[in-house]
Amino acid sequence: GTSYDSVRDLVVQGKVCLLDVHPQYLPLLCNGTLRPHVIFMESATEERMKELRQVNPAELPQYQRKLHGSEIRELRFNSERLLRRYTEYVDTIITVESLTSAADLIDQVVERITNHPSWMPRKWV
Repeated sequence: GTSYDSVRDLVVQGKVCLLDVHPQYLPLLCNGTLRPHVIFMESATEERMKELRQVNPAELPQYQRKLHGSEIRELRFNSERLLRRYTEYVDTIITVESLTSAADLIDQVVERITNHPSWMPRKWV
């Protein structure tokens, strides 16, 4: 795994880290030292997943290609539950409709936060 100290060292050097973390660690990461910009990758709705499968199934993330009916509803339910639980830590929400669009949106967010000023909580200063 990636250690907190190694991420902190990279941030101090002015580098940007793109991490995939378990939501339970967000309170630890959201502090004045790391100043993360949290992107929540939200599941598409059941209807949208069905549409996407018909148009271009190869564009869906692999795990979504194999899901059906109740599994799709459960994925969406869990996505919504996680967002409700950790919403205070989330800065940007991206709905994953295709791998290409999700990657493009992540690139746009990274470009925006690295090249444009943004606010931060007073307790971080």
